[in-house]
Amino acid sequence: MKLLLRSFIFSIIALIVTIRVINGYQFAGNSLYTFLYVSLGLTLLNLLLSPIFDLISLPSSGVLFLILSVAMTIITLHALNIFIAGFDIVPANISKAVIFGVDLPAKKLTLFWSTVYSALLYSLTYNFFSWLCKVKK
Repeated sequence: MKLLLRSFIFSIIALIVTIRVINGYQFAGNSLYTFLYVSLGLTLLNLLLSPIFDLISLPSSGVLFLILSVAMTIITLHALNIFIAGFDIVPANISKAVIFGVDLPAKKLTLFWSTVYSALLYSLTYNFFSWLCKVKK
């Protein structure tokens, strides 16, 4: 139960970070319930990802895991876009940012790149929090 709750909270945090940075998602209707359904779907993906990768002998950590995690997140987001009525992936605008004195220009993303960057940021954020709270054996 703790694992499910922790994964759900990490999923919510990662989704909020992704929405704040990229803003490639739209939640129509009762947006809180839609947001929670999307978070639940992504939570189930993240809980099942490592056991599935272990079962078919793929890495469950490292760079290859991150690449596979991003690919699975893209597929899951597309499926959630189809099955959840109020959830849409939309073209996004990334606003201008200054990081360590370096100016990053504003960028308009197409639907494809919005999905890819959103999945990448979501996976990085979720895996970072999972790494922080990993139980040492």
